[in-house]
Amino acid sequence: MWPEFELRVGRIADHLDTIDDRVNYATRRRRLATWHTPGRDWQALSGGIPRLIRLHQHGDPAIGTVLAWSEATQGEPVHSPLMRELRHRGTDCATLSLEAKHLRAKHLRGARLHLRRRLDTYASLLGAACDHGKDLQVNTDDVLATAETGTTAVSAAAR
Repeated sequence: MWPEFELRVGRIADHLDTIDDRVNYATRRRRLATWHTPGRDWQALSGGIPRLIRLHQHGDPAIGTVLAWSEATQGEPVHSPLMRELRHRGTDCATLSLEAKHLRAKHLRGARLHLRRRLDTYASLLGAACDHGKDLQVNTDDVLATAETGTTAVSAAAR
């Protein structure tokens, strides 16, 4: 079976070599190492969603930072630079970790699903900025429009 395994791995590697727009997650991790969700972006992303008023008013933009980093880099939220920094300082990050876990759940519904879709779109645009060497700023108007129209983040970024 080993020769068959090597053959298939070789085919996958050959296929990956032909793809022009591969994501370099190491570059994304480097670029996002010190990035934090701007407070105004968190307010825009979490605002206007019924049943999330408390999260919008009292929520920490760190939630957006951890989830955007996680989605853009395909890393686990607990390994995000912000979470590592908080742990290093001895700060209790249990609440942040729990909120990130709730917003990454597989079967979200309602308000949390709406916020998660916004955060995923935001992270997609942030990742594209990393990939193209652009400033790490996302136009939240594009994110909100994308969430309302159901278009993809890629088409929103192309505008």
